[in-house]
Amino acid sequence: MKTTVSILMILLCLSPLEAHDTIKVRKQSYYAGVHFAGNTGLFSVHAGCKFFNKRLLVGAGYGYLPESVNGAEVHSILIKTSYSFSKGMVYKRAKWYAGFNTIYGITDNTFLKLPSRYPDKYYAPNAIHFSPYLGLSMPLSFYKPMWAKKANFNIELGTLDSYLWYHILNSKIGFWDVCNLSYGIYYDF
Repeated sequence: MKTTVSILMILLCLSPLEAHDTIKVRKQSYYAGVHFAGNTGLFSVHAGCKFFNKRLLVGAGYGYLPESVNGAEVHSILIKTSYSFSKGMVYKRAKWYAGFNTIYGITDNTFLKLPSRYPDKYYAPNAIHFSPYLGLSMPLSFYKPMWAKKANFNIELGTLDSYLWYHILNSKIGFWDVCNLSYGIYYDF
């Protein structure tokens, strides 16, 4: 399964075509970013492709959370997707977008398949999570590196699937208790 997903991601990023009524060859647009905090680790890096007039972003990334911050070292491998709500800009060229990450967490206490020491059906595997988020992207007009077309500052409000589930099951857990704020810089190529 991992091999199939990896091959599909590579083919998707390398493909110069977009689906329309007629086939048009377009120059592919790429992005890369560095993110701080959120559900992907204390720091994470992402890279991917933009589709449908640069409104849909699909990429892959790696996140790291050191043991000194969390009590356990966590490595994350993720697939990141987002969609810009409108082609136009909001206040002073900022854009709203929404998306989700599919996160595979690698640490000592996360499992794709539970070890035999746990009772059957008592715990659910916890290595893969879905992380929905809402974001705001603002261009950094004062900062344009020579090696990129432009740079954007992004702020994201996100959560994890399990946190939302706990919020739904327990009325004492407030919505803002299951949310987090993260930020990052993304570069277009």
